[in-house]
Amino acid sequence: MVLPFWLKHLLLFFVISSLVLLGCGGEKSSGDPADDDDDDNPVVTGWTATDGPLGGNINQILVSPDNFFREINRAYIVGPGSIFYTTNAGTTWSSKKNNLPSGEIQSISAVTANIFFIGMKDKGIYLTRNGGATW
Repeated sequence: MVLPFWLKHLLLFFVISSLVLLGCGGEKSSGDPADDDDDDNPVVTGWTATDGPLGGNINQILVSPDNFFREINRAYIVGPGSIFYTTNAGTTWSSKKNNLPSGEIQSISAVTANIFFIGMKDKGIYLTRNGGATW
């Protein structure tokens, strides 16, 4: 499946945006627009180390494709030949590689919680419509 030029750029925009949002945040203070006592939109306040299944070989991280701030415990990571996800902030990880060919997974982009694109080195772009059960 070949993606249109504009769709590739749109997907790249969402991937970059998700990585920027992942690193944003800080302590709330008076006068901060985020300090509105809105529990539906918590502010990311820092980083916590967690042991993942890929060790130090992570190519990309994708956090909560549905809504970045309402499902802060859900994330996906991709690396050499692997794609994993967590629903509990990294306490446990499950593989979503299933029927993908062997090779390095270099990028991931989400449209919804179940529709993902991944880019594989020298293999192309793969699509899942069922959360990674099949590609």
